[in-house]
Amino acid sequence: MELMITFLISAMCSWILHLAISLYESSSETEKVEKKEMDIIKILNLNHFELIKKIDGMLGKEFELFLLRILERFGYWGYQTADSGDYGADLIVFKDGLKIVVQAKRYSKSVGIKAIQEVLGAVKYYNADKALVITNSRFTKQAEGLAAKSDVDLCDRSQLFDLIVRARGDNQNLSYS
Repeated sequence: MELMITFLISAMCSWILHLAISLYESSSETEKVEKKEMDIIKILNLNHFELIKKIDGMLGKEFELFLLRILERFGYWGYQTADSGDYGADLIVFKDGLKIVVQAKRYSKSVGIKAIQEVLGAVKYYNADKALVITNSRFTKQAEGLAAKSDVDLCDRSQLFDLIVRARGDNQNLSYS
């Protein structure tokens, strides 16, 4: 009997330890998300030169998340797509009953026609109403031409920074809430 009680106590301790570890790990994930949110706010509060430098140094997924947070400030809601097999959309956002696929291109060179072709495929795949390509760079003339004929909205470097200025203009002293 004593052996059985020792076994049960040992099993319960093991279970409680496992539960505590899983709770700690899930709180760590929450803290990571909150840290990312706070980082977005810090980025928005940078001066123009620092902001450009920070955005130009972002990884692709960081840039996508940053764009999602900017769009959320304008009443959009949405999510990032998978790292691979995204069918030409990095973000899916919604507003006013519209589904919009967004291709995010954090490039050092001009964005070419391929990005427009990819997002057009995403419109069909995700059954979206609109398509948008956002870059921290510029678009080639060919990309601009195809976008104009295909009803794809483009947001280049200067428009992106105007969007950021408008996003932080609603509240100059942004804070995490």
